[in-house]
Amino acid sequence: MIGDGGAVVQADVSDDQRLSSSSSMPPGNPADDEVFVDIQRWVINLFIIFHLSAIVFWNLPNTDLQLAVCNFFRSYMVLTGNWQNWCMFSPDPVAVDTYLGATIHYQDGSTRQYTFPRISKLRPISKYRQERWRKFIENTQADGDTAYWPYLARYAAIVNNVSPATDPVKSVDLYRFYRYIAQPGNPPTKYVSYKMLTEHVASMPSAQILLRGS
Repeated sequence: MIGDGGAVVQADVSDDQRLSSSSSMPPGNPADDEVFVDIQRWVINLFIIFHLSAIVFWNLPNTDLQLAVCNFFRSYMVLTGNWQNWCMFSPDPVAVDTYLGATIHYQDGSTRQYTFPRISKLRPISKYRQERWRKFIENTQADGDTAYWPYLARYAAIVNNVSPATDPVKSVDLYRFYRYIAQPGNPPTKYVSYKMLTEHVASMPSAQILLRGS
């Protein structure tokens, strides 16, 4: 602006006004915003319908229709960990209590006993965090799941390899402990052990780096 005597004087503009002027943007199109919100709403509603349908059909009693529909949802249910079955319900609930353990053999001849996480032995918060172990063991310990057994032994070797430089793990004996659940009013039965396999470190190429501690 021009001051007295023709001198040029800079206008006193506040920082807030200058920032507001430089950052002002033309307003968006309200119609576009409404379309975007509508799309979001439809996507969320479709996902809710999809998820609830998967849960409902997955938990229906086994029929040809239920099996056919579940095959459609199977990948989603398995990948998200939402799958479940009727093994704890009548008329044929699970009648065997099972857990897994291992005997760890070290290079110096010593041994250590290891038990995979057992939900019944954990604190309430830990039970929620470790629930995956119950499902995992239920679906890997049966005689028809022998392909998983070496990996269970390798896990036990890795978590128990406390002195890899001086006393590394040499081998692992994997055991299944099971007992038949007694009828109400009867005393509990004793656990029976079954040796599933012996896994040697030499046969663990994928785990040798961790076992060496490098």
